[in-house]
Amino acid sequence: MSEQRSQNDVFLAEIRAELGRQKISQRQLGRMLGWPTTTTYYRLNGRMALSAERLLTIATVLDVPVTSLGFQNAVASDQGVRS
Repeated sequence: MSEQRSQNDVFLAEIRAELGRQKISQRQLGRMLGWPTTTTYYRLNGRMALSAERLLTIATVLDVPVTSLGFQNAVASDQGVRS
């Protein structure tokens, strides 16, 4: 597994874990973000890219610091999550 892929897995796992802690479903998150259900599923399961901007938006919607979701490095380098 490449370094980029393992970092992406960390981002996505942390987002899903935070959803669990807050008892928010992927569908609910999608509604909060204005994303279709399928798009939300694909983004949170690594099938569709997440830009740094979208990662920041997720952190804002979940009301958590971006660093708590494990993507301070992506934000610093403006990389997104790619599958």
